[in-house]
Amino acid sequence: MRELSGLLVEQETGWALVQLGSSPRLLWQGTLPELLSAWPQVSRGVATKGALKPLAQVVVASRSENFLFSNFPFSEVGGGRGRATLKFRLEADLPLSAEEIVCDFQFSATSAEQPSVSAVACERAVWVELARMLEENNCQLKALTPYSLLVVQSLDALKKFADANCLILLKLDGPFEIILLSQGQVVLWRLTGDLNNTLRDWRVLQQAWPTAKLYCVGSDTQPDVPLDVSGEHVQRLHIDASTAVSDFASKVLAGQNEPWFDVSTERQLAGDSANRETHARFRRWAVALTGCCLIVALACYGRAVRVRSTLAKLKQQQIALYEAVFPGQTVPSALMARLKSEYSKLTGSRGSTKNLESVNPSLPALEQVVSNLPTDLEMSVYELRIQSSEIYLDVELAQFEDAGRVAQALQASGLNLDPPTTSAAKDGRVRAQIRGRRNSMSPEGRGKS
Repeated sequence: MRELSGLLVEQETGWALVQLGSSPRLLWQGTLPELLSAWPQVSRGVATKGALKPLAQVVVASRSENFLFSNFPFSEVGGGRGRATLKFRLEADLPLSAEEIVCDFQFSATSAEQPSVSAVACERAVWVELARMLEENNCQLKALTPYSLLVVQSLDALKKFADANCLILLKLDGPFEIILLSQGQVVLWRLTGDLNNTLRDWRVLQQAWPTAKLYCVGSDTQPDVPLDVSGEHVQRLHIDASTAVSDFASKVLAGQNEPWFDVSTERQLAGDSANRETHARFRRWAVALTGCCLIVALACYGRAVRVRSTLAKLKQQQIALYEAVFPGQTVPSALMARLKSEYSKLTGSRGSTKNLESVNPSLPALEQVVSNLPTDLEMSVYELRIQSSEIYLDVELAQFEDAGRVAQALQASGLNLDPPTTSAAKDGRVRAQIRGRRNSMSPEGRGKS
């Protein structure tokens, strides 16, 4: 992962912030209020180019006591999967109104005859402050999910539960929990309290689900599950819960997995945090665009400086030229206009000219064209126009090949010609237009090569 990622875990004694990666590193431990006030300092990870880089995204795994669970038939909501519809359905099962909770849902993985919906909810007010704090520190709340369900999901991803229906007795660092998985869906999740209630519920659920495979899952750091639930038909799993959750959270942050239940997607809790990745991408584009605009502005400013410097040099050259031609006269403000006016007077032209071109006589050009036309061709000349160095000839010939012969003859005289344009004329004759330019002329009237 390019950005630094973290796992915020609620433990029995408080909260722990872990930086995820190839070797997870504990950054901080303490209470949630302490974390809220000290986040800018405690969330900083490894040093990057001499500066500590803060966490950019985090998964929050909280204790089971903060969540409520419900399972109801899919038919009770008319087959609709809309979050608003499902959320108000929970008011019948939970002691909180729809406005007070944030929740997420899981649907039957198969097309069962009676599909059901599983829901995990928690009180919104508990997490609003944490979500706001992450938002203000540019840290994306990637997921908010129960810690124990994250442990079970990590085991399920590792194929530890091979059967379609699994009844799991879970004992980590909190109270006993019973979880029933059916086709990958959490159908039942119950915090049973003390040992007597746990054993009673365990036996009742075994009778209700006689085909379910039985599992006892315990942490390596906790005492073993009581022998009352042991037996050959019960499979025991001893796990390192912290490592399992860290590995699975890394996959969630990398986009390779999603938790079964993630209440951070609730708009009332997430706010803009759900779109943090999109917003961050747009911010990066905005910064890049601003940088490009700044570079373009600097380049334009530099070019403007160079243009002004060049114009100043040209003006000085014009002033020096004017003073040499008109000694003792005041240099006019419209210097270039005065130079053009004087040039027009010298050349006898009344119109303005953009370029100070040399005069190219027309009579030598006319002689050059006429004297070099082939004399062995039947030819009718419609137009011969010579304007400065431009030449235009419009003739009528007997054959298309004759246009090429005329062009070759004129080209040999020193004219620069474009390929002739031909078209059919009356009585099977050919109309040809030849355009070209005249080179500087030698005293003999021949073009220079």
